[in-house]
Amino acid sequence: MNQSLSLIIDNYRKNLESTIENFKEYLLTLKIGQATPHILDPINIKQNNRILKIKHLANISIRKPNTIIIKPWDKENIKVIEKAILEAPSHFIPNHDGNQILIKIPELNRQDRLKIFKELKKRGENSKISIRKSRRDFNNLVKVFIKNNNLSSNLERTNLLIIQKMTNDITNKIDTIIELKKNDIINI
Repeated sequence: MNQSLSLIIDNYRKNLESTIENFKEYLLTLKIGQATPHILDPINIKQNNRILKIKHLANISIRKPNTIIIKPWDKENIKVIEKAILEAPSHFIPNHDGNQILIKIPELNRQDRLKIFKELKKRGENSKISIRKSRRDFNNLVKVFIKNNNLSSNLERTNLLIIQKMTNDITNKIDTIIELKKNDIINI
């Protein structure tokens, strides 16, 4: 295979890996009624003209049952962290004792779980749409490269098939992840 075509395929592979990693990171932030430090990841704190995550200002741990404990390294940050939590769309209610912040994660009812699953499916579909757009762009790169270098149409077909197989594999992986996560969300 031509070295430049290999580079196009490798770039497509990296693009797919990036998409699946972003999707997996999103999964960690889902609120499914279980306490996990990752559900705080979407919360941003503006401090000194910088945007920080809570984990950059504090230790985060979990205490049973379903309580997140945030211990800021600098007690001056308690109010800043608490304000960011209250302003976040996650609707967490923080409580602090001057040394640490506690967040109780409430149990979810069936309707809440279905809503979360619906959002998960939507996010998965958006990831697959992004993959299909990327496939189209990389297919065009292959076609243009083949045409500009007067290479064989068999080489074009082979590379387009490789891209299609990679696309199918990654979209199937997203579907599998969604199905596995469905069990976690709906059946807890």
